[in-house]
Amino acid sequence: MARWLFVLLALLPAARSDTRAFEKRLESDLAQSVAEWHSWFTANYAKDKTRLGEGYGILGMARLHARTRDPKYLAWAKEEINATAAARRPIHAFHVASFIEAYIYFRPLLPPAGRSAVEELIRLTMRGQYALPDWGAHNRSLIGAAGFHRAVQAMPRDPEAGKWRGYAGALESESWGHWSVEDASLYQPLWMMFLLDCADSTARQAELMAMPTTRYYFDYYRQLQMPGGMMPDFGDGEWSSMWQLYVAVLVRASSAYHNGEYLYAAERLYDYWRARSPLGGYGMLANAQALKWLDPGVETRPFSLTRSAEALEDLIGKKIVFRNPAGTYLMLNYRDQGPYGRYTRDHVNQVLAAYEEKPHHGHADENSITSLMDDGTLLLGDGGYRPQNDYFGGWRADIFHNRVVAREGFPMRGDMFDFLAANKLYTPVDTEKVHFHSFGGIDYSRTRLRDDSRGYTADRIILFFPSQGSVVAVDNIRITRAGHKTFANIWHPANILKSGDGYTVSWPEGLQNGGVRWNNPHTRDLLIEFLDRAGKREAVKEITRRYEPSKTFYQFASNWYFEGQRLTFVTVLRPHAAGTFDPRMLGEVSLIEDSHKEDRTLGLRLATADGARFTIGLKLDQTIGMTNRDGRPLWDWDSGAVFYGALRTDADFAYVSESGAGRRFGLMNATRLEWQGAPLFDMPETDVIYQGPHGNPVRRQKAKMPVWEE
Repeated sequence: MARWLFVLLALLPAARSDTRAFEKRLESDLAQSVAEWHSWFTANYAKDKTRLGEGYGILGMARLHARTRDPKYLAWAKEEINATAAARRPIHAFHVASFIEAYIYFRPLLPPAGRSAVEELIRLTMRGQYALPDWGAHNRSLIGAAGFHRAVQAMPRDPEAGKWRGYAGALESESWGHWSVEDASLYQPLWMMFLLDCADSTARQAELMAMPTTRYYFDYYRQLQMPGGMMPDFGDGEWSSMWQLYVAVLVRASSAYHNGEYLYAAERLYDYWRARSPLGGYGMLANAQALKWLDPGVETRPFSLTRSAEALEDLIGKKIVFRNPAGTYLMLNYRDQGPYGRYTRDHVNQVLAAYEEKPHHGHADENSITSLMDDGTLLLGDGGYRPQNDYFGGWRADIFHNRVVAREGFPMRGDMFDFLAANKLYTPVDTEKVHFHSFGGIDYSRTRLRDDSRGYTADRIILFFPSQGSVVAVDNIRITRAGHKTFANIWHPANILKSGDGYTVSWPEGLQNGGVRWNNPHTRDLLIEFLDRAGKREAVKEITRRYEPSKTFYQFASNWYFEGQRLTFVTVLRPHAAGTFDPRMLGEVSLIEDSHKEDRTLGLRLATADGARFTIGLKLDQTIGMTNRDGRPLWDWDSGAVFYGALRTDADFAYVSESGAGRRFGLMNATRLEWQGAPLFDMPETDVIYQGPHGNPVRRQKAKMPVWEE
């Protein structure tokens, strides 16, 4: 019998042993963090008896005691719980739920007198939160709700328990089954962590995990993950902010849905950062919860993210991640404040002095490239969190992001960047996706920002070439209200190694991350090159960004602009091996002559490292070819076709590439594509009219194909 049992165990998938190994790492690291925390607490409490115990540390002791029955964890917990109760100071709101969960576990092992003191402290803490319910679909609301839920769980017959239930329900209501309003890498997992805690303390786990909004966020986190396992930095956040909490919530997803891909994402993130970042603080909370939620029976299922994709869609996430198998990663964030969560957003604007942010915790980063990484080297990063005590320093403002910014007026004297920085107030804008498609040799997106306050719309077009990880960003601005305006195409290379007319070569040495410096590997440098420089000027400016001196490289234009007028910026981002910049790289991308008419169209040529030669056509003004005929449809080939050198098409976007492997082409929204006068794609003619006024047919008309490649 024993022999057969051995054989059966040997046949179990090896991945389960990987899950067990991950579980042991979580437990071992939690034990180390808890021991370090308790040593610190013991040494400092003797000096200052007003210092409170950490709920996260005591929760870690509870989890470890339940798993190991080691008596030291009980002794440490008694010491810290009793000291916290004796201090009679309210527990910090962020720690309440964890403290009470740990107390519920240890309560049977505490003497009656000790229990009474702790429960009086819980009442005192809850009363301190009655006056200011920080409600809304954001993290602080759920932190409060989780504390009230745990108080009810610990003391269900308390005279104030009914009030606690009411507060918990009110604070939770905007988030339960709804979307978070926070577009921030730091606060997203904190919000989810305490939403899951609310479910745990009220035995509603199945209800929450079955909600589509819950499943959405787990997939969203997984899709954003960077090469090597890190998470990107956007909105309020640090470099891979709150990585520990992402680990815990992804572990919860793996167990709830029996999906090993979530577990694989959690393990990769954990194993990257555990040797590079402290595991205390939120790490103790995350490890304690991950150990509670981990199902060792779920097999780790490796997966790879190597193709560009949306993360996840164009209403809530509003992010596009460009990738290739070599490890290039670029994230475009076009998330605005959104057409949802109105109740929360109005309340936040009424009670918070958050002059520079979207409500809530999101930065003025619409249509911004928040991250560009290649071969493990970060080449462009986001603006980061605020400097200590600098609440009004402008750190959330648009000028600190890799995007186009606008101001009304223009400086009569002085520095242009100082003029832009003089107004850091957040201006609400609307954004939407126009196009996204991943073609064989080129990935293409077009996202639109509408700024009614300043009177313009701006389309950011991203062309990503997976074979070499290079990017062309085309920003086309259309004036919707005439006036004096300034537009600046801002990039933050941080540390410039070399510069010349219209370009810089850069490599950021590292990033400050919650007081811990992340040292950036130096395998790659980044060339930033401005094309189409006529009528524009460039400048390099030293500023303070991410807590330290940094350099920004920007291009700008100031003028009186008429309604309907257009303006275009074209930027090339070219990662390359460190120290190998060659001035000949400056000619890799070129504008096609006569294709750039009144900024309504643009043609580009590019030769990639694998020998492919691209010709690209962009119809920046999508109304070219629109007619006012009475019938339908309202377009025709004769007025809509545009020449881009040898390429002629009526497409919004089209490309032709030629290499030793042959010719490829692709398009979006077109009836026909010609190359060197010969058709490569042509829709058949039809006499069938679209829905509309009958009796006015448009004969011999072609329908448009939304997307095509061959």
